[in-house]
Amino acid sequence: VHCYASNNELNSVLHLQMKVGELKNYLKERTDDNIRLTAEVLKLQESNNRGRANYGELKTKLAGKEQEVREKEDIILARDEVILIKEEVIRVKDEAIRVKE
Repeated sequence: VHCYASNNELNSVLHLQMKVGELKNYLKERTDDNIRLTAEVLKLQESNNRGRANYGELKTKLAGKEQEVREKEDIILARDEVILIKEEVIRVKDEAIRVKE
């Protein structure tokens, strides 16, 4: 018994093989896209992590500078207090001189 495929059956098989090839190509393209996009995401995550690290460093520097400013303000206030005390001492001395005369 010989079994021959009809033209329609051969055309159907060829058509299905062509569709399978198209789907394989489509799948490969999507896989390539996914690989490329994954690489881009990793680069962005790395950049984001660097940005966060820089932000942390800047925040630490800022806190240090703010502390310096507070310390310098305290020094200025202390100087102002010393000046006021010296002025008071001068007034008291002047008063003592006037009383003595």
